Amino acid sequence: MDPISIIGLVASSIAIVQAADRIGGLLGKLKPLFEAPREVEQLIKDVKSLKSLFVNVSEAAKEMDRSGILPAEKLKTLKSFVDDAEDILNELDRLVETFKKPQKGIEAKFRAHRGTWTRKVDEVEKLRNRMRELRLSVALEFSTLHMRVAAF
Repeated sequence: MDPISIIGLVASSIAIVQAADRIGGLLGKLKPLFEAPREVEQLIKDVKSLKSLFVNVSEAAKEMDRSGILPAEKLKTLKSFVDDAEDILNELDRLVETFKKPQKGIEAKFRAHRGTWTRKVDEVEKLRNRMRELRLSVALEFSTLHMRVAAF
């Protein structure tokens, strides 16, 4: 092989490696886009779960209040949890609506705007963290309330 052919072969090899590296980087950036519909569906499930939890919390608080088991300060605390949950849920509902893509045809399967998801994913994660913290606070509040009621 002559030197010019060797240089051409080396240059081609370098170009192939660089192209593969760029493709790998691009795929890394696009991966969240491929995951968007699945993650949006999971977000919808999380919203439904939180709604269900706080309907139950609200009903339990009302029942305990009627029976006189629930001290007034605990009722205020639980009410603040329900209010916080409503704020989070309203914000999550608003975000989920921005992700929805209009569907054509008879089958109304959920589709998500992948680009919107990637722009809003940080906001979603903050709200998910608030949901987790709120769930933990509710669990802690009910466990202390349970210990208090059991002591009587």
